Amino acid sequence: MHDELEQYRSVEAIVSLMARHQLRNHQRRKPSEVLDEALIVSMNTSPQEELETKENEEWLSVKLQQLPTTQRTLLYMRQVERKSHEEIATLLGIETTSVSTLLARARRTLLDKAYALMAQVEQEQREVERQLEQVQQEIIEAQLAAYGFIPVKQEDGTIVYINEQTNYIAYEE
Repeated sequence: MHDELEQYRSVEAIVSLMARHQLRNHQRRKPSEVLDEALIVSMNTSPQEELETKENEEWLSVKLQQLPTTQRTLLYMRQVERKSHEEIATLLGIETTSVSTLLARARRTLLDKAYALMAQVEQEQREVERQLEQVQQEIIEAQLAAYGFIPVKQEDGTIVYINEQTNYIAYEE
């Protein structure tokens, strides 16, 4: 080391170089700040929210893997590595406008898949609500039957529940 010191013109240059090397070494060993944020978020969320987040991340991961390789690579470089359109174009050997177009296509593909999933979930939710209404109606009918009420369909299509012993009307649809 002493032999190499003569090549530097000043102590400041040596100290500056050493400081840069120390900083780089420290940054390499430093844990990612994203993990710290994830811990903070997980402490402030409910187990239900964590489960939903995990399922969303898994869904997105699967859909990303289904993208064409070029689109997946572009999204990774842009969203994860935070590269500019110009950097991506240079690295992949394509035009900057092509980067924009391919990124838009990749995002549109993911958005379309998300919309399709939302439509499916809404349809399933409507079906569950329909089944719930049906079960609720069956419960009401069972309760009325337990008290001696029987359903009588009227000419206009409505159903009236009548207790034959007391002639009380309990419920109309």
